[in-house]
Amino acid sequence: MRATHLPYSAQDLQAAELILKETVECLCTPHVYFSKAMDEALKNGAEENAKKGLTRVIVTRADLDMKETETTFNNLYGATLAHRVEEATNGNYKDLLLTLITRDQTS
Repeated sequence: MRATHLPYSAQDLQAAELILKETVECLCTPHVYFSKAMDEALKNGAEENAKKGLTRVIVTRADLDMKETETTFNNLYGATLAHRVEEATNGNYKDLLLTLITRDQTS
């Protein structure tokens, strides 16, 4: 019984607060949330999970609202998403991401 009532540390509470804030941001302003996730993934020295997040965001938003997410990214960071992807990736991976980002623009 005692194990279920151990007090949370300040770090646990801070981590929980951060997770809650990110969840609310994702639900209320998804374009901002996904733009921030992509920006983190496109930085030099990004963590592996952040890099995987870039693929997840672009693939999952491609059929839904990539244009709106891309516009938000451009407004927040002053650079086009396509340009940042072009700089940070290479090969077939870059081609895939750029195709998904720009496919609505060619229609």
